Amino acid sequence: MIYKIHIVKLYKSFCYYLEKSRQETTKFDFKLFLKIWVNDHLLKKSPLDANLPWMPYSAIFELNSIIKPNFNILETGCGGSTVFFLKNSQSVVSIEHDEKWSQKLRKHPQIAKQNAEWQLICTPISDLSDNKLRTNYLDSLRIQKDNSFDLICIDGRLRSKSLILASQKLRDGGFLILDNADRDDYKEGIEFINRLGWQSKEMGGICYGYNWDSYATIWEKP
Repeated sequence: MIYKIHIVKLYKSFCYYLEKSRQETTKFDFKLFLKIWVNDHLLKKSPLDANLPWMPYSAIFELNSIIKPNFNILETGCGGSTVFFLKNSQSVVSIEHDEKWSQKLRKHPQIAKQNAEWQLICTPISDLSDNKLRTNYLDSLRIQKDNSFDLICIDGRLRSKSLILASQKLRDGGFLILDNADRDDYKEGIEFINRLGWQSKEMGGICYGYNWDSYATIWEKP
């Protein structure tokens, strides 16, 4: 009886997430949805072990639809998104502040299996309250070549300042994504990008690993 109740509960959950996912994006992909839902709700895997970005489902669908095999990608903050990007692109540059987390990623078996070129830059931040534009962490972003990336994902520390710098590193026609775009802390960076007049798309709703909604924004550089 308990087993039957559990199956019914899972089935209702599956139907709910399926319908909600379809409503929240125009880029819905059923095969990808199955991977997300099974790893999230059946296997209870972390985003890293699931090889998926820790983002709203709708943002994952969006990324899946725009990334091409020849893309060069830059991300601040790394994890499941790193594996996801490496599987679908030509090269990935990851900027991370946590040395222990960086070491874990370097040893992760799924990352070792990927053919895409990967560069991991670890630059610890000694003072997380430092909001100055000049920090070692931001310098790792600043030194990247201008107009050289097809997609930049901002999901690490100092996101508002990172957004401003990232706008210079994105090629024409490229995409810039900010996770947790509803947070007031990132208002300065969001307003800066919006003043550039880039086309934007809001992605919100159910999120991997959360019992509440989360939000992301993606801009396309003209």
